[in-house]
Order: sequence, then structure tokens, then C-alpha cells
Amino acid sequence: MKRMSFAVSLFTFLFAVSAYSQNGVTTRYWDACKPSCGWTSNASGSPNGVCKSCNITGGVESSNDSRSACENGPAFTCMKQAPWAVDDNMSYGFVANNKVGCGKCVEFTFTNTTISGKKMTVMVSNFGNLGGDAHFDIMIPGGGVGDFDALTRQIQQNGGSSADMGVRYGGFRAKCGADAACIRKMCDAAFGTAALADLKAGCYWYIDWFKMADNPNVSYKEVTCPQALVDKYKGNFNSTPNPPPNTTYTLTVNRNPTNGGTTTPASSQSNINGGSQVNISATAASGYTFTNWTVSGSGTIANANNASTTVTVNGNITVTANFNNSANPPVPVKGDTIKVEAENFSSKSGDNIKVEDGAIGWIENGNSTTYKVNVGKAGTATMLFRIATEVQSNFSVEVNGTNVGRISQGSTGGWGTFITVQLSNAVTLRAGENTITLKFESAVNVDYFLLIGDIKGGTSVRQPGVKAVSERSQVTLKANVRGFNALLPANHGFTSYSVIDLQGREVRSGRIGESATGLSVSGLKHSVVFLRLEGKGRTPLSLKAVTY
Repeated sequence: MKRMSFAVSLFTFLFAVSAYSQNGVTTRYWDACKPSCGWTSNASGSPNGVCKSCNITGGVESSNDSRSACENGPAFTCMKQAPWAVDDNMSYGFVANNKVGCGKCVEFTFTNTTISGKKMTVMVSNFGNLGGDAHFDIMIPGGGVGDFDALTRQIQQNGGSSADMGVRYGGFRAKCGADAACIRKMCDAAFGTAALADLKAGCYWYIDWFKMADNPNVSYKEVTCPQALVDKYKGNFNSTPNPPPNTTYTLTVNRNPTNGGTTTPASSQSNINGGSQVNISATAASGYTFTNWTVSGSGTIANANNASTTVTVNGNITVTANFNNSANPPVPVKGDTIKVEAENFSSKSGDNIKVEDGAIGWIENGNSTTYKVNVGKAGTATMLFRIATEVQSNFSVEVNGTNVGRISQGSTGGWGTFITVQLSNAVTLRAGENTITLKFESAVNVDYFLLIGDIKGGTSVRQPGVKAVSERSQVTLKANVRGFNALLPANHGFTSYSVIDLQGREVRSGRIGESATGLSVSGLKHSVVFLRLEGKGRTPLSLKAVTY
């Protein structure tokens, strides 16, 4: 995120603490630069004074007006200002925002993604080149350095083994996707030394509490700042933070499937002090192999791929030992076979769904895909799905408007490790066209599904002219000053474009010629926008664009 790292006048927004919620958008970053609210002149309207900066090793800077590390000065963001969990449903942290004002707080209620319903109280320590008054840039270690990067120097000075900060805008999540093991590995590599422990804890928090949510939307209202946030804002890191309501927690241990093996502890333990480490182990039953551990709640696992490891309990937490049935794959089925590629949907719900490497992914709860399948003869069929996941994945199946069953699958070993799973119920198909809908309840990657039975063959069809689009492989965006260039593939089929800001307002639009190989957008006032491409017979395509 581009910020004002020099002393400037900050217009103070005077308004009372509001009981009314408004809607907002979030992004994430951690550049380690001195916060904008760290200059005396910028924090003149702050009810809590100046946000303290720290030196490269984490000690509090004595001067409020030291030069920023992003200008080769000594002042960095304090590592102890990384976000942390208060309990399963509340966290504290810091943000950049242009309206609320330095030293003030808002309470988020997240309204979508994997953390919908959770809350977070954040304190404004920064402002800068954001996409509107309701845009909040959450400070998360590993969230991307944005326009400036003092973090790499800080990591190198403190013994970190990796300077890989992931994607400049989006960080580790943008590089790994929703792959917890990949993000955790990057957290360990970058922040693995004792001197960087606070950054590592904040990076783990993004995995375990924030559930790797990708820029969730929020409703927000201004609130009185908790003392724990005020202390960190003022650099009082030795003070006692607000204690959470519960000081002891419950660890629940599950098995997936339940007959896949045993665990120690066998079920649950209660009255565990926050911050304690508990030994856990899993032993696979005959015919099964241990895959990994997955986490729900507040805490971290030392090594999710080891059958014997430790879990740090920071709140009520559930860990699941996932097993794979290596001896009993789906029973071979005989009959006519129709193969339906997952990307050959006739319609979908969820702009986030992407086609990559011949499969669909980036799926979220509430998304769906619908397919049209022609069958030569009415009859019953068995459905087999080729899927991959690293979490507990669930989706239901509808055939011609009737729910016919549900797939529930634990981790397969990774987002690229595909296995075949079978719907427990046979499905009834009619001669001619059938409509099949997959309704997703969680993240999963789907390669294809099979219909096998006495159905005299058939084919999968799409609505005329509709094409599934791979966002990452079809269109390339290159940022420039106050704009971007979009490179289009041959035979792209797009006829128009629009540029939408983070408030949902159209700020640019135009036509695209049939032979155009790209388009250029300039003169934008916002650093983050969305490019929407449309064309007859094409699924509308939306991409996030960042300028500088």
C-alpha cells in the first residue's frame, strides 16, 4: 500500500462514535514502514496521540519524527502490532484507513468468505493511497508489502532465512492460494527466528483464525478502543492486555473418517490454559494411511503433515486427523460412461470460481456449478467425482432439481492431489437433457465427474456459446502509473469492458474490437479497481487490478 511517509497535514474527520453499521471492503498488507500516524503532525486529531514506531529489532523509537525505514530511516512498524486472537470469534489488530482517523477504532463483522460472522476490532495507525473511505487495509504479516518494502531488510537483519514475500499485493495467500501448508511454510521461512516471533504469530493467525480469507467484506461501526490496542499503539508492550473472557479452553480431536484410525487424545480435553502446547498423535487403521491434520478454531499445529506433533491452544479449537482409504477405493462400476469435465458448466454462481489446469477451484461456500447432460436412455447411474482438497470439503448434488446426495471428504493430501470419490446413492436420469448442479459448502478442487450405468451413453453440453474462462491464463494485467494494461488472448470474444472501484462505482467503460490484443486504462484515482470484461456468449470475467 502506498502511504504518505513524510509529515503532512491530515484532515481530521470529526464524528461521534457511531452505533450504526456501514459496509466496507478490506485488503491486507505488512510493509514494515513507519505508520503514517507515527508523525506528530499527522496524529494531531488522534484521541490516543501518536502511533509509536520501532527500530529494526523491535525496540520502541524514542523520537516520534524519525525517518521511515521505507526512506532508509530507522523507524519501522512495531512487530508487536501484528494481529492476535482474543477468542474464537474476536481478534484485535491495526489498519490503514483514510476516513476514521488516527488513533480511533472500528469493529468489523465479516460478511462473507470463511470467516463470515466473526468480529475484529481494529485501530487506525495508517492512511494513504486507498480505494475510498470504506476501504480498510488490515496489517497482517505476510499479507504483501505493497508499494514499499522495509520488511525484507528487517527480516535479513533479524536472521530470517527467506526474503520471499509472495506476491507484492496479496503476499503469501496470493502465491499459495488457500493452501495452509504452503502459507505456513512461507511464514516459517520468513519469520522463523526468535527475533521475528511476533511476525510469525501474526502470520499464523492469518491461517488459523482468519482462515486465509481473501479480502473479505465487512460491516463496521466506530467503537471505543480496547485498552489492549491502545497500549500497543502507544508502544506500551509490557502492559497487561485485556484478558479474554475465558482463560482456559477446550481441545477437541476428531477423526475423518471415524473408522480411519485412532488419536491421542481420543476425543477432547478441557481446561487447557491459553498458549499451552498439547501433544497429539494419529495412528491409521488397517487399509488406511494418515494424510494430515486440519484445524478449526484458535490455535496452531507445529507440523500438520506429521502424525505425531503438537498443537498450541489459543482458544477453543478442533483438530481433525485425516485418513485416506488406501485399500478400498470406489467399487468399480460397469456400464455406459459419460465424463463431464468440471469446467464445462453451463452456468455458475460465484465470480471467484476459476478454471486452472483443467479443473475448477477457488470455490467458496455458497458457490454452485450447473451442467447439462444428454442421456441416450432413461435409467439409473452411479456418480464418481475426481476431487482434491486440503480441508474438510462438502458439496451436495442435485439432478433435475432434486437433491440426490452429498459428498463429504477430508483432506486428500493437497490441493493438487486428486482422488476419486463416489456418491452413495444412485441417481435417476431421464432420456434426453438432464440438469446436474453441484452446490458447494466449502473449498474444493473438482476435475470431472462420471455417470456410469445402463444409459446408452450420452454427452455433456453447454448452453450455446458459453465458455468457462481461466482468469489467470487468459488475460494478463500489467500495472502502470494510475492505470494498467490488459493483454487479451487471441479470439478472446470480449466486446466491452468496465472498470469498477471498491465502492462498486463504474469509473471507466468502453468497447473492445474483435481483433484487439489488449486495452489500456489510465488516469485512475484509485490504487485498487476491478476490470470486468464481457462479450456475447462469454461468461463475464472480473479481475482485480492494482495501479501505482
